Amino acid sequence: MTSLPPSPPPLPPPSPPLMSGTELVSHSGTVMEGAVVDRQAGQNVSVCQNYLKSLGSCVSNIAFLSHYRPVLPVVQNGPMCGLVALVMAAHLAGNDSVSTENLLEMARNKGFTKQGEMFLADNLQELASLVIPVTYSAHVVNNVSCIDILHRLFDEEILLIPYDADKNFSPCQKRGHKAHWAVVTGFLLAFNKKRNARNILDYLQTTMDHSQELHHLGTIESNSAEYLKKTFSSLENVEAIFIYGHQGKSKYVSKWLLNSLVASNANLVEADPNRSVDEYVVPPGGLRESLCNKFVTIYRNKL
Repeated sequence: MTSLPPSPPPLPPPSPPLMSGTELVSHSGTVMEGAVVDRQAGQNVSVCQNYLKSLGSCVSNIAFLSHYRPVLPVVQNGPMCGLVALVMAAHLAGNDSVSTENLLEMARNKGFTKQGEMFLADNLQELASLVIPVTYSAHVVNNVSCIDILHRLFDEEILLIPYDADKNFSPCQKRGHKAHWAVVTGFLLAFNKKRNARNILDYLQTTMDHSQELHHLGTIESNSAEYLKKTFSSLENVEAIFIYGHQGKSKYVSKWLLNSLVASNANLVEADPNRSVDEYVVPPGGLRESLCNKFVTIYRNKL
């Protein structure tokens, strides 16, 4: 019998993007064994209902496609969001032995950090290349766009994305003064069935919550990924995109509109002026050169 793909976690209403919970944890580099990373699909239905209400009329043709690779959360103590995001990504890629402490020692030895801060995407990529399995590679992506991120998620790439974090850790725009890192491993896509042809849902192997046309994808095989990239080759074919991600100040999965995350990434131009260069490693060119319009992707090597 074919096993069903895991149901994704619940999503917040599309505006404003919020986290599903507010509980914060302060244990250094602790893997939250009891954290729930998969939630019942029924909870997802209410989010779809909220989104449909926001559209007003002509919503009968909207369908949702969801895919989520579960992450075991690791929480941070101090400014170690980038290192913690990499630990979660490495675990997902198959290296369970890497820890925040390991990475902190490596980063200090290389002169990348003082307290765990990672203000240079190239440095995080270098660390990633040292701890991910040999079946994976890591590189820095420049010129960030929503469609590129969506296509990489179709390919099941693991994305480490810097952004400005608001009080609830959702994306905001503070010019980089609240720079933070998240690991992104999934998406929820709202699309028009008539515009994209009904057979997309016939072609893909999904499970379904019939009440809201909510379709869940399990593992995305290469032929399905190419089909999705061709079908959603531009944002004209998309009504809305949410992403699933984790960041180091909560054990809960975060759910944000992708365009808000991309806009936040694009506004990273300077470190908080209150951060002393004696206490942190801040690149001479500032965040505009080191984090703005950049992220790190971790992907399986092609055979």
